Amino acid sequence: MKDLCTNPQLRRKGQKVFIVNQHNKGNGIPIDYIGYWPFNGNANDESGNGYDGVVNGATLTTDRKSNPNSAYSFDGNDYISVASFNQNLNEWSISLWFYFDTQPATQKYLLDNRMSGTDRLLFYQQTTLPDVAYGALDTGVQEVSEFTVSTLTWYHLVYVYDSGLIKGYIDNVYQTPDVSTDIGTYNFANTDLVFGNNTPLSRGLEGRLDDIRFYNRLLTLNEISNLYNE
Repeated sequence: MKDLCTNPQLRRKGQKVFIVNQHNKGNGIPIDYIGYWPFNGNANDESGNGYDGVVNGATLTTDRKSNPNSAYSFDGNDYISVASFNQNLNEWSISLWFYFDTQPATQKYLLDNRMSGTDRLLFYQQTTLPDVAYGALDTGVQEVSEFTVSTLTWYHLVYVYDSGLIKGYIDNVYQTPDVSTDIGTYNFANTDLVFGNNTPLSRGLEGRLDDIRFYNRLLTLNEISNLYNE
């Protein structure tokens, strides 16, 4: 059942079993993630699943709440890699915060995962039409919206993937896709997951990332709102 925690605690009293649902914290933030990188002083995965990030050039900086050493800054060449992020899922969600130092002139990758030369990607592009897009190069790229970012501004981005189709939310607002493409079966390959760059390291972010969360289920609208207002 999707509304039950995947790892509930069980308490027994006599013959009765009480299920303590650990799906959300008291503030409604979903904590049943399969990967969580809050970047609080390091790139460790705080989900408990061991997907710690390896920092390559990125530097700690202030987050959206001006907390020091609580986000990572990228200069276009930097990246953070997570080894062997292997997930075979029919549905999943991603939540993250991003920030641009300069207006992108080309595709700038927020994350990338590559298998046999095929990118599994999430990027922002400022070309003919600015948009945020997600997809797999072998099965199609789904553009979430025509959306122009401002520099020096934090944005919250959520993707919800369900059996080939993706819904995107920016700052808690659903983005009607300008191109609605079924990208088919989409799984994260058993290779490095890269934050802040693409796998060939040629389209790096010039900006910041923070609070990256992966879930093996669909986030609800209420949960998306809670993450945005955290």
